[in-house]
Amino acid sequence: MNNNVYTRTVDEMVASDALKERLMQLSDSATREEKRVEKQEEIRPQATRNPRTKTRHSTITPRWLAPAAACFALVLVIAIALPLLGGGRIDLPHSVGNVRASYVRIVPHVNLSLDLVWLSEEEIINDWTTDIFYGTVKEIRNIVIDFNGDKDYRAIARIEVKDVYHGKVSNGDVITVLLPCPIAGGIWVEDTDVISQLRVGMSGIFMPRKYTATDTWEQGNTILVLTDIADYGFGDGERFAFLETPNGLAYAEWGAFPSLPQNATLDDVRALIDSLRE
Repeated sequence: MNNNVYTRTVDEMVASDALKERLMQLSDSATREEKRVEKQEEIRPQATRNPRTKTRHSTITPRWLAPAAACFALVLVIAIALPLLGGGRIDLPHSVGNVRASYVRIVPHVNLSLDLVWLSEEEIINDWTTDIFYGTVKEIRNIVIDFNGDKDYRAIARIEVKDVYHGKVSNGDVITVLLPCPIAGGIWVEDTDVISQLRVGMSGIFMPRKYTATDTWEQGNTILVLTDIADYGFGDGERFAFLETPNGLAYAEWGAFPSLPQNATLDDVRALIDSLRE
């Protein structure tokens, strides 16, 4: 209500001074009340507004989610671990019986003893090898061969041929060679002192024998055809390799090659091979 309306009405009325004064008091009181109500109406919408309902998302993990997450983690670990463990079956299309082979990284501690048949220098170079060459080791992978539950650990080396001295192999060929022992620390195999030092990147003169379909490894009623495993194999782990190592030339210094001088080099070995080749 506007106070000016009350004032004009009072001024236009003909009444006693007391009546006019009373009317003015009522006008002032009504005006104050009106302003108070208007002020409350301005404040009320904000003061009385209901807070907006908020949706609260539960942070409690459903009961089924924890086992599912654990299973997923296990699958992930297995997927990562299997390649690291070096698994992988080797196909044996020509072998007979319950024989299996696969690649492995972890090799148990083993102690083996092998007996070497005595051979002269001439027999080693002429009778037991078909290919003689200088090459570099590109890869070595340990394997396990399972003969009906009886396991034997070996290794397969990939060797790049760089200089041929004898045989049908050609420069640049990369051949696979079955080693007579696995390559790992903590393994001792008698009469494999030379080959057990073989490492990736190592070079030397190698004298492996090329496998044919008649080369087999028989155990019980199982037959492993060696061509299923590798292209070549060493006659033993001592006398068919001359390796360049940080400590000098590694070979069978115990008397297998009496013609070689003390502290022999690869050049000495080449000269011996040339002199003994028929």
